[in-house]
Amino acid sequence: MNRIISSVFTASALILGVFLPREEAVAQTTQELVGTWTLVSIQLEKDSKRTDMYGPNPQGQQILDANGRYSLIITRSDIPKFASNNREAGNSRRK
Repeated sequence: MNRIISSVFTASALILGVFLPREEAVAQTTQELVGTWTLVSIQLEKDSKRTDMYGPNPQGQQILDANGRYSLIITRSDIPKFASNNREAGNSRRK
């Protein structure tokens, strides 16, 4: 569970870090961060090696509201589409 929470905070920091220079990010208030943010990239760096955690072109979005609630969605761009065009049917097709 801690690993998931850590990943969420890391992803949030990466998403917001793309848009806000470090000096300005410290001075931001909660109200100034409210809105919808689009994921640009998410990488894990270990021993000077970078790994794309969700593939080369991840898709994601974070929504922050004024009451402190948030939603974070991150997916790989290469997830197969549903063949039936119905997510409840569950059969997928390859690209």
